[in-house]
Formats: sequence, C-alpha cells, structure tokens
Amino acid sequence: MSEQVTADFQVAPGITFVQTRYRTAKGPERASVLYVDTQVAGRDFTPALANGFLSSDGEAVSGIARRIHAFAGTNGDYYNGVGRFPLPLGQGQPTHLLVERGAVVLGGLPDDCGVLEVATDGRMAIGREQFWGTVQAAGAPPQRLSAVNVLVGPGPLSQCDTAVQHRELVFMTDRWSPYPSPMAGPAPVAEMRQTGPYGYVVTAVLRRRLELPPLPAGYSALVGEGSARSFVRHLHRGQLVAIHDGVRPDNRLESAVGGGFILLQGGVVNPEIARSSLPGEAATVVGTSTDGTEAVFAVFDGGQPHIGIGVGYAMMAGWLQTQGMADGEFFDNGGSSTMVVRTPGRRGVTVENSPSDGQERLVAECLCFAPPPPP
Repeated sequence: MSEQVTADFQVAPGITFVQTRYRTAKGPERASVLYVDTQVAGRDFTPALANGFLSSDGEAVSGIARRIHAFAGTNGDYYNGVGRFPLPLGQGQPTHLLVERGAVVLGGLPDDCGVLEVATDGRMAIGREQFWGTVQAAGAPPQRLSAVNVLVGPGPLSQCDTAVQHRELVFMTDRWSPYPSPMAGPAPVAEMRQTGPYGYVVTAVLRRRLELPPLPAGYSALVGEGSARSFVRHLHRGQLVAIHDGVRPDNRLESAVGGGFILLQGGVVNPEIARSSLPGEAATVVGTSTDGTEAVFAVFDGGQPHIGIGVGYAMMAGWLQTQGMADGEFFDNGGSSTMVVRTPGRRGVTVENSPSDGQERLVAECLCFAPPPPP
C-alpha cells in the first residue's frame, strides 16, 4: 500500500490536520485526520448536540461547528433518525451515553459499545461506562433511576447490544427537545423546577400523559413506567426531590460520548469485531494513546471509487495500530461521516472530506473542538 500526504497544517494549538491518499489492492482510500495533543487541546473538546437538543430536526456537522465557533470536528454518535416527529417514537436522539461538563445528559441504554472519555485534565481514553442514578423524594424510600432523557421503550437502539432493559423511572431534562414528544404509552409525569445542584421541587403531577411537552430552561420531569408509575403518581406539588446520577467505573469525567464498537483495547484488536461484518464504506474512527496524551480523530471516505472505496473494521483497527494508538472506537459511518476544519486564513470551518451522500447529512451530534464558553 502506498500513501501520499495532500494536506498538513496546524488547525489550533495542539491540533494538526493531515489528509492522506492511500492506494490499496482494492482501490483508493482517503483519510482526513486530526492529530490531537490532549495536554494542549484536550480541554477544547466538546460534544455538541444538533440545535442544542437531544431530539431535534438535526443539523449538519459544519452547522453545529459554526454555531459554537469550533475550529474542527467530526460527526459523533449513531442516532435513530432525524426529524420532528419521526417513527418509531424517540428517533432523533443519539443512541449512547453523553456526559457534558461532568453531568449526564443521556444515559441508561446498557450496551457494550465504546465510550470516548475525557478527563478534567484533557486526557482521553476509550473504555466502557454504565449509567447509575437514584431519586429521593421527601417522605418516600429512595428509587433507582433507570435513565436520563430516554423517552422510547425497549428496542434495538444500540449498535452493540439490542437487549435494552425495560425502564421504570426516567428523568427528562430541558435538553431533550424543543418540541412536544409523543411517549410510548400513557404514563404519569411529574414536572419539576430545579432548586440546586441536585435538588428539585415538584410543580405539577400529570397522571396520564401521552405526550411530553417541551421543558423550559431549569425545568425537568420524572416519567413513571412499570412499577414506577405508582411512585410518580403519588408525588405532589411542592414536594422536594433529590436526584443523583453518574457513570461507572469512572465518575469523574469531564465529558463522555458513546459510539460504536471498540476496535482496539490495549493495542490488541477487539475479537468482537471479527464477528460483526461491515462492508467497506465511509467511517469515523477515534483512537487514544496508552497514557491519554495523544488522540486521533479520522474520517475515511467511502462509496466513491475515484476518492475512497471505504474501510471495514479490520482496516480501521490496523490503521489505528500504525498510528501508535492503544485503544480505538468506531463512530457513526456511511453518509454521516464528516470532517470539518478551519483552514489557515479562514474564520470558519469547511468540510474537508467527501461525504458519501454527495452532501452533508443531518446528524444529531458533533465531536467538536471549540474555544471554552465564557464563564
């Protein structure tokens, strides 16, 4: 296999963009890559949602990046479709874990997919995390919190495990959607106003709802399913509620983003990917070094015989090994795979790969690098 570097420049301190053309036995391939020194740029990493919500009309990666003034980024997690009233219920949201600034924004879909983890010092790693949560209402025994911002019922939502457990008590926040959202069935809903980091006060209890209304900033809701119906139904206006949640085993992450299969673990190809077929197509891949101080964010073109034929799991894992990465993860692929970069002399980002749809696809999330928000 031969290779030719066609672009190589610094995007921002600690981030270098390199684009390489490969000639393989099966045909041409092109990789657009961000090489990240996490000790310099790790704190600039931010998972950014389309239109700022988990479920919305979707947004192109370049649109998300420009809106938050990012200087580079790729598409992120898989999603269940994009649109205001998609079917089945709940489409539009990312399908795996999301932690922003240490707070769980989306959690409770158990699976064996990988998680890109970012520590408070910017170091990056790839591993597995599981959601946990508890709800304590004044005068009632503590309850297990099943999920945060997961409105759909059990189904094949994850790329790595379709056995999604049945939920009981679900915490919905103002990050969910700007639109009314149909629920899977009638359920009691307790609307709440936040009063502190973990504290809430119940403002209303709606005993049989078929739709979740948009939640204003600072407001949230508890939805009761299964045995949790009785708990929610018996809450009352003015009652104080405390909610604690996080992830295990590492509950001190600055951010975390779930994606697809883990490709590499400790420098060794994950045997699970050998049992999962993927034809050569466009793909988004992230790798991290053993000590977390280096990372690569790569987009491989696909579905275009003269630009890039695409890659399968084995090629992704092998490529990460050649880059010196110890761990690697596969994110959303196909027409979603997009790389945007701010090139020298420009104020905003441009698309640097060739999306296989012929244009950018609307997605639910961006793995972006952007200046920190003002305090």
